[in-house]
Amino acid sequence: GMAGSSDYLEAQSLVLKGTLLQSTREDLTDSARNVRVPALLVWGKDDVVTPLSDGKRLQELISGSKLEVIEGVAHFVHEERPQEVTDLIKRFILN
Repeated sequence: GMAGSSDYLEAQSLVLKGTLLQSTREDLTDSARNVRVPALLVWGKDDVVTPLSDGKRLQELISGSKLEVIEGVAHFVHEERPQEVTDLIKRFILN
C-alpha cells in the first residue's frame, strides 16, 4: 500500500544519502597527486559536506594548484555565487 511505498522511498533516500556521503568522503590523495595540469579549487568557506580543510589538503597535494575561498557560502558555491566563480575561473585561465 501507500505506507509501504513511502517507507521504501525513505529507505532508498537514506541509501542514496549514504552513497553520496561515501563518494564525497572518498580518499582522493593518489588522484590529487597525479594531477599534472593547472588546477583551480573554488571552495565555500562554510562548506560542511567537504570542509575547507579538505580543500587545503587537495591544494597541497595538487602541484601548483590555486585555492580560492568564497566567504559566506557553503557547498554549492557555483549556484550561490555564479558570477564570482565565473570571474575566478576567467582570471585563472587568462593568467
